[in-house]
Amino acid sequence: MAKTKELSKDTRNKIVDLHQAGKTESAIGKQLGVKKSTVGAIIRKWKTYKTTDNLPRSGAPRKISPRGGKMITRMVSKNPRTTWGDLVNDLQRAGTKVTKATISNTLCHQGLKSCSARRVPLLKPVHVRARLKFAREHLDDPEEDWENVIWSDETKIELFGKNSTCRVWRRKNAELHPKNTIPTVKHGGGNIMLWGCFSAKGPGRLIRVKERMNGAMYREILSKNLLPSARALKMKRGWVFQHDNDPKHTARATKEWLRKKHFKVLEWPSQSPDLNPIENLWRELKIRVAQRQPQNITALEEICMEEWAKLPATLKCTYDENYRPLSSFEDDVRQIFLKQKKRKAPGPDGVTPACLKTCADQLAFIFSQIFNRSLELCEVPACFKRSTIIPIPKKPKITGLNDYRPVALTSVVMKSFERLVLAYLKNITGPLLDPLQFAYQANRSVDDAVNMGLHFILQHLDKSGTYVRLLFVDFSSAFNTIIPTLLQTKLTQLSVPSSICQWITSFLTDRHQLVKLGKFTSNSRTTSTGAPQGCVLSLLLFSLYTNDCTSTDPSVKLLKFTDDTTVIGLIQDGLLESAYRQEIEQLAAWCSRNNLELNTLKTVEMIVDFRRNTPALPPLTIMNSTVPTVESFRFLGTTISQDLKWDTHIDATIKKAQQRLYFLRQLRKFNLPQELLTHFYSAVIESVLCTSITGFPLDVRLVVIQLQEH
Repeated sequence: MAKTKELSKDTRNKIVDLHQAGKTESAIGKQLGVKKSTVGAIIRKWKTYKTTDNLPRSGAPRKISPRGGKMITRMVSKNPRTTWGDLVNDLQRAGTKVTKATISNTLCHQGLKSCSARRVPLLKPVHVRARLKFAREHLDDPEEDWENVIWSDETKIELFGKNSTCRVWRRKNAELHPKNTIPTVKHGGGNIMLWGCFSAKGPGRLIRVKERMNGAMYREILSKNLLPSARALKMKRGWVFQHDNDPKHTARATKEWLRKKHFKVLEWPSQSPDLNPIENLWRELKIRVAQRQPQNITALEEICMEEWAKLPATLKCTYDENYRPLSSFEDDVRQIFLKQKKRKAPGPDGVTPACLKTCADQLAFIFSQIFNRSLELCEVPACFKRSTIIPIPKKPKITGLNDYRPVALTSVVMKSFERLVLAYLKNITGPLLDPLQFAYQANRSVDDAVNMGLHFILQHLDKSGTYVRLLFVDFSSAFNTIIPTLLQTKLTQLSVPSSICQWITSFLTDRHQLVKLGKFTSNSRTTSTGAPQGCVLSLLLFSLYTNDCTSTDPSVKLLKFTDDTTVIGLIQDGLLESAYRQEIEQLAAWCSRNNLELNTLKTVEMIVDFRRNTPALPPLTIMNSTVPTVESFRFLGTTISQDLKWDTHIDATIKKAQQRLYFLRQLRKFNLPQELLTHFYSAVIESVLCTSITGFPLDVRLVVIQLQEH
């Protein structure tokens, strides 16, 4: 008979105490009103485990045995289109009654999950050989050759049609295996048929094919649209035309027409739409059209033309992983959860990093589904957009509200989500970022920004009769002034898919936040401007927001590291400073257009002038405010002096290192291991001494080495 009631912990402890006092099991049972067998079981458990607490139990036995799990794994491996119902019926006939969820969990443990089968062209052996030959012939072609190609194709856009799908069981990265795909052929109609072309410089013409296309109609389309598109795109002489091997394209009359027009045609392998980058343009067009929800054929055609015209010229249409839609995989989410730092504070939702790290295996699948749903809908859940603002002092002595930095404490789950989007955005926008933006650039750091600035200055000062003016720009609440709609436009120009642009706009708008100072908490407010400091995406979004803020004159360099902006004017003696001052005016105008406010109280200028006869230079004025000049400035952690000597920086560095050496001496008094003391020195002291060491002259480096040896 099953046990109906579990003894309390106090009762179990009393049984152990009475047993240690020398009483028998029968006497203990009579005294406490417990069965003798129960008393004996508790005593035996205490002797074995030295505790009376409830220990973890194995739980209910698995419905599907290991042998049954291997059987259904073999079944779906042989036929990936096996349905849940088929597996349930097969197991039921074998005497095992299970649910669909049990089968799904069993296959999940084997690395299999149910996915929609990918549609791919039907490839015969001759097609495979032709594609391989094409790839080998063009493997080493320079990028300039591909930029001189006009790509073309036809596509259909359905008004109400729905393409059928089929689900298959497959492993990760096996979506293109022949067993997991649905072969497609080019037949059938649609609501509207379009012909379009484009090159690396941007989209060409787009027209609607109103009747069934034949060879004559195709040649008429080319005669009216191909050459005008080439002229509009300003193609170089000898440009190449690409079209696939549709019978209308390869007809004898079409080939003869192209030969008479002296059009060079790219030889193309059959059944290879995946090699044509225009497929990415079609996909982008269909996404934009679907979002506008046309109600009839006329509206569908008008919207197609409007959205095609809006496609940016900078849209990169290479068929690579960077342009594919962003989606979160269970393994990626699990890895991010496992990297959480347990000591980090939880967000407003109360979810701790320790919880995500400990339960990563159980939570990864659930949150990957939530993340993917958010990306599909281009909406961020409201609970992920809540934040608690913590004012962090910028200075030891606070004189006003501007001396606080508002840091947002946000959801740890949302930060994990942001890391997925961050990696995706960096892959897309990395090649398009301003070369003088040193944040979020591969193989670049703060030291590179400092060294590049010093290189510009020293190289210019090597010439006679030269001097340099440096403007260190400070923005007022830079991150809090980003306009989401304006950012969305800029992201579109940087080749970011429209769905991600809309998701980012949703992420930045309708954010609920409150301020917490000690034990006091303010009322919640909603904001739709700015990127909260403390979010993972904020720094990159600000870098992308300011990506179009560049210098147009080669004698003026504009260095950026996120919101730290420095204008370097390389001025020649005898020439006016008009270029430098004009760039400053353009910077102020750009800030006004983009809702960024220059903090003229903290913006300073430094003049580096080694000429013998130094005339008085006119002061710089920004928005009717005279910019003060300084003799030294701390630029990205490195103190730069007016005489370009390192004395000020070295003195400040040594003072800071000596303060930290005190803690090292205190740790030695506790007889800590030498290895631990070495780690402390490397992390806390050596990191200070080696700041900007790559830019130090040789004699300064020797001083640093001597300090470390000491």
